[in-house]
Amino acid sequence: MFQGRQFLEHRGLTLSPDAVLLYFGFNDFLNVAFRQERDHRAGTTSRGLTDRQLFASRQRWPVKTVDWLYARSNVVRWIGWLAYPAEDPVAGSRNKVRTSSTFQRVPEEDRQASLSDILEICRENDIELIIIVPWYRDFEDHAPLLRRFADESGVQLIDLQASLQHLSSRSSEFFIDGTHPTAEGHRVIADEIWKAIGTRWSTPLSH
Repeated sequence: MFQGRQFLEHRGLTLSPDAVLLYFGFNDFLNVAFRQERDHRAGTTSRGLTDRQLFASRQRWPVKTVDWLYARSNVVRWIGWLAYPAEDPVAGSRNKVRTSSTFQRVPEEDRQASLSDILEICRENDIELIIIVPWYRDFEDHAPLLRRFADESGVQLIDLQASLQHLSSRSSEFFIDGTHPTAEGHRVIADEIWKAIGTRWSTPLSH
């Protein structure tokens, strides 16, 4: 969600949207160590920071210089691999702080701040914000904050978790695993969103 807020301000507004659909969830709750290991394999490092902390750190010129060198120098990447070793799945964590289950990529206060920022950006640019409560097979941690924020701010909420609850007993038909929908799962989600807002911006076909 923090990255989505940055994208909206710096890229999304150039599209002149009528509405912004906010649909974030599971990745925000991932432990920073998970991203640290993934970034390490990609030849960079996130240094065990939350998304907001990582963004702030990369605004300083020394970090920008290092990131530029990371993208262009095998020697710098090699040094980075030595400085930030990958997570060893057998030996376990080398840094217990980074693998704490409470150390999320986007903690609740950052999600709340991003929601407020996104709403402010939308209102300043006469864009309608629509919040979507994601539908996952094994995840509901994000829903209370989204529902509370939509209620307090008067923003339209599309609660997929609630409206598709009747399909929970057949969730294996709609999800590859706990979070990733099948093609049929995506169709069900798209249909539910369309029912809520589709006709508001669709243009009838001319014959």
